[in-house]
Amino acid sequence: MKKLLVLCLLTVMICVPVSVSSQEFLYEPGIVSLSIAGSALPLVSFETEYALLSQFMVEGELGIHIGNNIGRSIAAHAGLALPSLPARELYRYKGFEYYGAGIGVFLRQYPLSAWYFEYSLQAFADFSWQPETLMMYFFISLVPEIICTPKMLNWETLSFQGALRFPIHFHENFYSFGIGFTVRLLITPFAKVKLL
Repeated sequence: MKKLLVLCLLTVMICVPVSVSSQEFLYEPGIVSLSIAGSALPLVSFETEYALLSQFMVEGELGIHIGNNIGRSIAAHAGLALPSLPARELYRYKGFEYYGAGIGVFLRQYPLSAWYFEYSLQAFADFSWQPETLMMYFFISLVPEIICTPKMLNWETLSFQGALRFPIHFHENFYSFGIGFTVRLLITPFAKVKLL
């Protein structure tokens, strides 16, 4: 009985988006939306006159977005970067944790197609510390992002999104940049769907 119930729920979850996506409609995300995101990405860190070394980073982010198709964002994020691989000279970049808040701008495109796109740029002020040395410092980061929503995973007030992000970190004595994949849940309580 339980297996049958689970099968019925899965069928409804798959068929409803497909049936809706087969119709032509105009989607408006609404004036306010919330997002919860998680990222995993490789970083490349470097310092003047030193080699480029790779690190791995995970990050979580919570954001509030104000605006329909063009707007502004307020976000908070936290992340962890693992120590880099050692160079030939046996030095490496230490791992670090960071917590920050930032603002940004976004542009959404919701055409009559199977994919929706969003482009954003955020700037963060981050507090960081290195567990190995107990060193604490502040740094600035810029995060351009390209966000994609499959139409079949977009309901009226809830969307599952995937994104490519390109973070750039300006640390006190070195720099980091990377490219990674983000999974994002967008909550749009004031969204409207108009059938054409």
